[in-house]
Amino acid sequence: MPGPWIDITKPLHNEIEIWPGDPPFELQRFLSLDAGDICNATELHCSVHTGTHIDAPIHFIDSAPAIESLPLDALIGPCVVADSGMVAAERVLYRGEIGVDVAAELVRGGTRLVGVADQSVDGPEPPPEHPVHMVLLRAGVVVVEGLLLADIEPGDYEMVCLPLRLVGSDGSPARVLLRRP
Repeated sequence: MPGPWIDITKPLHNEIEIWPGDPPFELQRFLSLDAGDICNATELHCSVHTGTHIDAPIHFIDSAPAIESLPLDALIGPCVVADSGMVAAERVLYRGEIGVDVAAELVRGGTRLVGVADQSVDGPEPPPEHPVHMVLLRAGVVVVEGLLLADIEPGDYEMVCLPLRLVGSDGSPARVLLRRP
């Protein structure tokens, strides 16, 4: 029997750390039952790359596919959580950083999705050319960033990772769940 679902999504709140240069995250109620409105309603303002998110190829490659074009079957299914290094799997989530060499090996091995705990697959201080992004996105590998993996043991899992259907967008916030098979 499969284990319970584990949410590895960063909670979104007004104090969340954002990428330098991105707009601040803002979640604000604009209708309130307490104020006599007919309902509660909340407005959201943020970069699509805030918190746990998926990068579409168009994030770094002009005229490449946008987020709504990503293959959903790449986002759902068996995955491996690893600390580092090459892992032969269709979906791999890394607790640590990966480099260009590992990214190229993953592409050659047929990996379809790579996820990382950092806010960038290129690490916390990426070079301007973003080489890991480029290797993965040019090959059609889905990139997921900002995962909560510190308390997740390396090993085999089932994963569900879904973006919002934001037409034409270079990325999307995501909700990512894992469970032991």
